Order: sequence, then C-alpha cells, then structure tokens
Amino acid sequence: RDKLMRSWLRRGASTTTTTTTVAPSFYACPKPYETMSRWMIVSHAGAADATTTAEVEKANASSSIALCRAHEESRARAPRSTLWVEEDERDALPNTCAVVRDVFVAAETRETPLREALRASATASGRAAVVVARDVLCAPSTPMVVDVYERRAVLGTFALTHAGRDLFEWLRERGVETRVTDGTDGRELDFDTERERGKSTNVEVIYSTTYVPQDVARAQSSNTCVMVAPNAFGSNAQAARDNHFMGSTGTMTAREVRESALAEFKGLYQGLRDIGVRVHLFAHDLKHNTPDAVFPNNWHTVRGGTLKLFPMKDENRRLERREDIIEYLLERNKGLKLDDSLLAHEHGDAPKFLEGTGSLVIDHVNALAYVAVSERAHIDVVKEYCASEILEPVTFVAKDAKGRVIYHTNVMMSVCSTVAIACLESIASDDDRRRVRDALTTSHAHTRELVDITLDQVNEFCGNVIEVRDGSGAPALALSRRAYDAFTPHQRAMLSRHFASFVVATFDVIERIGGGGVRCAIAETFHASPL
Repeated sequence: RDKLMRSWLRRGASTTTTTTTVAPSFYACPKPYETMSRWMIVSHAGAADATTTAEVEKANASSSIALCRAHEESRARAPRSTLWVEEDERDALPNTCAVVRDVFVAAETRETPLREALRASATASGRAAVVVARDVLCAPSTPMVVDVYERRAVLGTFALTHAGRDLFEWLRERGVETRVTDGTDGRELDFDTERERGKSTNVEVIYSTTYVPQDVARAQSSNTCVMVAPNAFGSNAQAARDNHFMGSTGTMTAREVRESALAEFKGLYQGLRDIGVRVHLFAHDLKHNTPDAVFPNNWHTVRGGTLKLFPMKDENRRLERREDIIEYLLERNKGLKLDDSLLAHEHGDAPKFLEGTGSLVIDHVNALAYVAVSERAHIDVVKEYCASEILEPVTFVAKDAKGRVIYHTNVMMSVCSTVAIACLESIASDDDRRRVRDALTTSHAHTRELVDITLDQVNEFCGNVIEVRDGSGAPALALSRRAYDAFTPHQRAMLSRHFASFVVATFDVIERIGGGGVRCAIAETFHASPL
C-alpha cells in the first residue's frame, strides 16, 4: 500500500495541469486494530454466522454487502477506481463493498458514525434489512450516498462500479429492505412517507401543460452533469474584484453561510434527480481553499471525447481543478482524453483567461460560441478555443445597468434547443446587438425563439439558466426561484412551450454571496458514462 501511495504522489507531483492542497488518501487506511470493526455486514439468512472459508464463500454468493465510512482524510475526495483494503479484511469481506458518504454537510461538521446512523437487521423471512432512525433519515445531511465496489476475481481487489448513488435506493435495488423507526420509542414507521417528509422544500418541479415537442437534434443539452456540493462555500474576495453580482454575507457566520448554501444546493440536486438527470456528485473541504467550488462549469468541459481544462483568472479558483476529480472523470468516462493546452495562457507577463461555459455560451447545433469579452474571456484564447472545437466565435462587450463590464457571458444569455434567453440591452454596440440577434433567430440553419430580458432581469439571474434533458429525453429548464419569479407572465408562457418541466430551486445565498446561479452549479457532460 505504501508503494502505491508513493507512486500516486509521484504521478501527482509530475502533473502540471492541476493543483491540489490536500494529500491524497485511500478510502481504507485503518489502524491495525480497526480492521473489520469498521465494516457493517448486511446479510441475508445464513450469511451472518459465516466463519469458515466455505461459509464466507456461501455468504458472498447470497449477495451480502459490507458498508463502511470513508477514512477521515478521504471525506471530500472523489471516489477512487479501486478500494484498497487490509490483507486480513480481503478474504472476510463479501464481494460487494460500499463506502457511505454524507455529501450535504458543512466541512467542519462531524460525520455521524455508521453504526449511529444505521443498523443491520433482517426480516422474519431472513431477508436482509437496514434500519434507520427517523431523525437520521430526515436530517439536512441526507440523502447519504454510496460508492460501490465489486470484487475482481483475478486480483482479489475491489473495483468501483457505481459512484454517488443514493444509499437507500441502492439498498432496495440489492433486495435489502429499508426500515425507519421513531428514535424515541422504536416504533416502526412507513419508510416512503418519512422519506418524502425529509425531502428539501427548497425546490419545486413545475410541469408545463403547453409544452410542444419539436423534432430537433438533442446535441444542445445533456442528461448528465457534474456538481460540487458547497461544503466549504464562502465569500471569495479574489472573485469580487470584477464579479459585481456578489454581495455581502451580512450578519451570517461562515458556518451559517455554508449550511444555508448546502440546503439550497440539496434542493437543486434533488429536483434534478427527481426528473431523471444523472449527477456526478462531489464534495470539497476547507483545506482545498476553493470557496467557489460549487461552480464547476468554469474550469472544465466534457464533450467530443475530451475533458478540456480552462485558464482561470483567480488563483484560488485554479485550485478547483482537483486532480482527484479529473482522475475520476477520466476513469469513469472510458476513452476520454485530457486537454490542458489552454492552461499555458495562465502564465507569463500578460496572462489571459477563458472560464469555461461561464465565458462561453455555446450553440452546439449551429457551431457558434457566444462570448462577452472581459478580463475572464480574452479574445486570443477565445479564437484558439474556437479553432480547436471548429466553432465560429460571436464576440461582443456586455455591460450591466451601471456601465460595468459583465464578467461572464452566461449571466446575460442562455442558448437552449429551441429558445434563447438573452439581454440584448446589455450589448454595448448596436452592430454587435444586431449580429447577436440575427445569429440567434434568423441567420443560421437552426433558429430559435428569443426571450429578450432586461438588465433588471439579468440582476435577478434570468440569464443564468440551463437546459437539461430529463429521464425521457425531454428538455427541462433549471433555474433559481428568484429568476423564475422575475420572468414576466408572458415570458414564462413563451418558455413553457419549449420545456416539459422547470426545476425551480431557491438559490438566494449562493447567488448573493457567490455571484453565480443555477447554471453555474451545473457542468453538463456530453459523454456516455456510468454512475
């Protein structure tokens, strides 16, 4: 194990494309006396009493599973492709092991020990069961998620098969009954009813009654995305220098800010999952020094078989390009290649930047890239990126109501499959304004209906919205409650013809303190990959 760790560190040290402030650590690094005591074995009838090798093999065949918490230093780490276990654990463990994570907790919050959160049990018929107390099931930290590993027969190691799965959904798929009890008197309650009560109230899914399906290519949006929970969210002084959408934390403490942001984020995550969006979910820690990590769309894109990294203006935002997340994405997306060529622009006497799909609003169908030029979107990097992706750049300067340059294109416009939302009023030049309008509505093969928003609506994050694909492949619009309420009734009626549903999430704290909205929290992935 030490050899593997040293090898991993050498690889990390030789990498120039990413930055990390946390030393990597394995999920399973117990002290010798801990060994099997950290595992909870959930067994069907006859498996719990297995002691001999033959009995263990029989238990494995009966689909027993083992659950454990991540090592303390691995709490915020992306799942590894292999679960390393102690030699004396390997033969005793069943073929399926799962690491349980609390993703929706503030970085400084102590994770509840597994045996305080769950209890292995069995039904009268001998079927495996897991019991959870109602206060745990309905806690703000839920849902708990699992990274699932299966034993590889040849090497005897455990390989990652699923990551970030809802714990109780996965247990049910495995045939394990889930029960919930009242924590005071042990009374058994209906699991589905209690779980519904524990769901976030910070999101609403609104289904359109006027949606008209259109026969268009689905290249514009995706059913899969990357999200990073705001476990260590906070005000970023570096970003505030030119992000004029950021505001004060007011009287809130740092912990109150994080807990409020996590509650908002959980609502968005839940709403996306409810309509069938697939989410690669990550956490971060105070040690990462990345207060804006909740906005992963700025540092990477995944499309056309390439994971492309982008040059970031603020030094602490460059730290968001974490080696563990990149490693995970490359492992889980077979055939994906890493392209870090643009990062060279970060260095030198005159650094230049282009902050992912914050700076770029891409029309994938017409092969156009809309860019509001700013300190975070240098024209030279725009041209280089567009040449490599075979896109035509549509550049302009956009300004807010006070005449200040808008830092990211995606706060004033969004291009969806059949409709575009844009604040033409913000575009400084008359010629540029006409050119953008024509590109969106008339001058290319695939045209869109235009919802023209005002500068006041830009301040309410009406431009910072994103189209996703639900589980059936229909388009849905994800946006904040603040943005949804700021659209006029006529504009909402227009949008309702283009989207089967709206995922409307309360995002006030993240928008006010982070200066970014729902679109920024969703990094769409255009690459078929398992979760």
